[in-house]
Amino acid sequence: MKKNTVSVKTLLMAVAASAALTFAGTTSATAQSASTVIPASQENPLKARVNRIGESLDFDLRFENPTQRKVTVQVVDQNANTIYKDVTSATAPRYARRLDLSNLEDGTYTFVISNGKDRFSQAFEIRTQVQTSRLVVDKQ
Repeated sequence: MKKNTVSVKTLLMAVAASAALTFAGTTSATAQSASTVIPASQENPLKARVNRIGESLDFDLRFENPTQRKVTVQVVDQNANTIYKDVTSATAPRYARRLDLSNLEDGTYTFVISNGKDRFSQAFEIRTQVQTSRLVVDKQ
């Protein structure tokens, strides 16, 4: 009777090839945001700041409300559709929110913070990056 045996080396190569093919393609979404530094020529009485948190699609929004007016916070897409909207109380002296925008499709969006008199806006773009790895496996 003939025995079928598989060497440990052949088995390990097969497992490694299978794992390499499983992880050959990965996808990630990133946000490309304009700098949060406001040029000296642009007034920013609300002292608004929009900061991306790490490499995620979470954003930290902050501003002050020295005029004690209602402030509208919006995220709008490139077609001027409102994706997110929040209206603050006129008595709130400050605003701080963390927004998770990971559910948004690829495209250009803008944060708009306005109290009717003063307006701050900051655009950003979400792009999905696809990374493909090709692997050559020796057949024996």
